Amino acid sequence: MGCTLLESDKMKSLFLLSLTLLYSCISLAQVKIGGDPKIIHPHSLLELKSNTKALVLTVVTDLEMQAITPLNGALVFNIDQGCVFFYHQRWMPLCEFTPPTTPTPASFQNISENNFLFTSSSGEQTLIEVPSINHGHENTLTDAISHTHETENYALYNHSHATQNFALNTH
Repeated sequence: MGCTLLESDKMKSLFLLSLTLLYSCISLAQVKIGGDPKIIHPHSLLELKSNTKALVLTVVTDLEMQAITPLNGALVFNIDQGCVFFYHQRWMPLCEFTPPTTPTPASFQNISENNFLFTSSSGEQTLIEVPSINHGHENTLTDAISHTHETENYALYNHSHATQNFALNTH
């Protein structure tokens, strides 16, 4: 007894369906390329590890990049611009990114026995005169004893144990 043409097509379809299901199960695996390929973070889909090799992004010209409409999150290296571009609704250069700078902390400078120069993080300077607590002893300024986003509170004291607390705008 031979198979009819219809039964042969059903068997081919069943075989292709089985192969597709098997392939989809295999494609859920994680991939690690490079050193320690058996050790991969459980939340990684792909890990690249090497001390001597690098990931090379897709290299494109301006025209080629503008012709691509990829998924958000895509990266390319534009050789005309000499820059990596990131796609999120439009192409954005990453080479123009300027990381935030660390603000300059507020500081005090002891100018004389009774005078301090306060410099805010924005560079504004204020002269602080403290003759009222100087009883013939050297004044000492503490580090900030408390602070908020806009203000720092300091204590100024001298060896006669007189203390003066004050707050300054640090920005």
